[in-house]
Amino acid sequence: MATTNTCNAACNFCIYPKEENNLPKVTMSMDLYRKIIDEAKDIEAISTIAFSALGEPLLDRWLEE
Repeated sequence: MATTNTCNAACNFCIYPKEENNLPKVTMSMDLYRKIIDEAKDIEAISTIAFSALGEPLLDRWLEE
């Protein structure tokens, strides 16, 4: 699960710093995050949630909360 798609790196293997990446740079709202977590906790097949994807999760100011 990616809570943000922002990143401050320029890795050569990543689409993020490339010109063709025209995704808006956003951070997931806490309301949406809570909704996802609340729904996922009742699904037995989910045992772990990883906070990674296209963005850098440590740039999400709400990550600790």
